[in-house]
Amino acid sequence: MGEAKRRKSEGNHWLDGLTDDERVVAESARLIYKRVVKGVEMVQGCYYCAFVLRKYLKEQHGISVTPVVGWAMHGDILFAHAWAEFNSKRIDLSLQQVSNQDVPTGDLLILDHVVEPGRVSYQYNVTTTDQIAAAAGPNRLAFANNMREIAADDARIDSYFLNAPSAYSYDAALARINAR
Repeated sequence: MGEAKRRKSEGNHWLDGLTDDERVVAESARLIYKRVVKGVEMVQGCYYCAFVLRKYLKEQHGISVTPVVGWAMHGDILFAHAWAEFNSKRIDLSLQQVSNQDVPTGDLLILDHVVEPGRVSYQYNVTTTDQIAAAAGPNRLAFANNMREIAADDARIDSYFLNAPSAYSYDAALARINAR
């Protein structure tokens, strides 16, 4: 069996073990990845992806996922990063496409399942440890803290989308998601 067929078979088997809500989350995440992230060749879209997933699942399916802002790390690489979680399982739709050649691609994660492997598997840290704070510096810390405040409040997420360029508004994402 070819590698692509094997991965598809494993992916289908993985989906069979999900609860109904997890299946909706997984299918929605795949759709957002395909039509929004890949559709516009999005890079540096981690906050956008986490917020779109939160708003879409809540409004369209009545399912609440939590946007999480923390840190992604691999070796000497450290950056503020966002993902979503459902039942303590990570959904990270943004690391497959990166804008900096010095930053390797990461895994496409849906409910902690590696759907597409990246060049590296990043470690995630929600807590800003003293070591992370020292490595990040004050500007990146302030940025991450601001994004945490947005992620923690639906009204601020709405404001984030209202202040985004029109191509990155929530309505633009919803149109891409619903495109046939």
